[in-house]
This record gives sequence, structure tokens and C-alpha cells, in this order.
Amino acid sequence: MHIPCLCSIKLGVIDDHANRTRLSKLLRFRSSHFKGEEKLTGLADYVSRMKDKQEHIFFMAGSSMKEVSQSPFVERLIKKGYEVNISSTKTLPNSLLFVSSEASMLV
Repeated sequence: MHIPCLCSIKLGVIDDHANRTRLSKLLRFRSSHFKGEEKLTGLADYVSRMKDKQEHIFFMAGSSMKEVSQSPFVERLIKKGYEVNISSTKTLPNSLLFVSSEASMLV
């Protein structure tokens, strides 16, 4: 996907309250589900794979993808069988994590 388009979608999820839910369906994240592959997942797919009785979406962002994937927090969640959406703060603003997880409950 074209980079300016990705930036527009991210900003739209934060700023465009009327279209937040529709735009959040276009967001893509790296995920622990793919075990190191470069595949991306959407929030709806993540929610469909959530464990029974799991009430929260797990996100982890950091200064680099390597740092995030080696986080003890992420490692513990994966060991317990949870999926974690992983992102670098260079590509995903922290404010988007809250807004997109809020919108995903409407997916």
C-alpha cells in the first residue's frame, strides 16, 4: 500500500470520529500469530482469533520491531497462548493504539 495513504488512514482513525470504525478496518499490524513472518493482520482477523473469554486486544509498541518482539511482556503473553499486535512507534503513533482498539470493539 502507498505510504501517504497509510498515513491518511492512521490520521483518519484518530481525527475522523464519524468514519473511525470504517477506517480502523483498513489498518494492518504485525502480529505474533505469524511467528516472525512479514505478514500483516487487521483488527477483525485478530478479534476472530482471540481466546474464549479474552476481553482485551494486546498491543505492544516500541522504538524498533526487534525491541518489541523481545519484550518480556510480549514473550509472557505468547507463552500463555495470546496473540500480540506488534508495532514500532516509528510507524504507528501511540494515540492510534488506543483509538483503534476502541474502534475494534465495534468490528
